[in-house]
Amino acid sequence: MAALLVAVWLGYDLLNGGLVGATVAGVAGKLLWVIGAVIVVGIVSTIVMSIAVSAVRREAFREAPADERDLAIDARSLRLGGIVTSALAGLALVPLAMGVDPVFAVYGLFGAPMIGGTVSSAAQLYYYRVG
Repeated sequence: MAALLVAVWLGYDLLNGGLVGATVAGVAGKLLWVIGAVIVVGIVSTIVMSIAVSAVRREAFREAPADERDLAIDARSLRLGGIVTSALAGLALVPLAMGVDPVFAVYGLFGAPMIGGTVSSAAQLYYYRVG
């Protein structure tokens, strides 16, 4: 959810001239605020979902112990997310090597872990579905 909100916000910012006259320091500062917002949204959404699940079940929410299948799925999805993050972070450096404005590289280096985390979560859902 937080990644979707960030993508919408950054898309809106880009469409409304967010890169016009932008400096690397300005963009990096803006993205640091976004990282803080993602952390806060993640914490708040976890708390709200825990309360909602407890209210629906009418019992305290407890994590189920992880078995071998859970550990294998976590390992595979994290590995895939890490590969995507590494590849995208490497690709984000290409514009710097080509002499393009470094602002694009800052956005790329910010987007790499966001997309990698999304791929990791999607892979986890897929692996649980497939088995």
